[in-house]
Amino acid sequence: MLGVLNNGLDHVNIDSFLKILIRGLILLAALVINVYAQKLRERTVE
Repeated sequence: MLGVLNNGLDHVNIDSFLKILIRGLILLAALVINVYAQKLRERTVE
């Protein structure tokens, strides 16, 4: 997934700082979604 993202960002020719920022935001969003999904799974088990 990150490889595809890196290739896509390379083709857009944006600043390297923005590439790092975008990757960080996407990783942060994935983490938040994962934590939220885990909490939903715990609620359904109870």
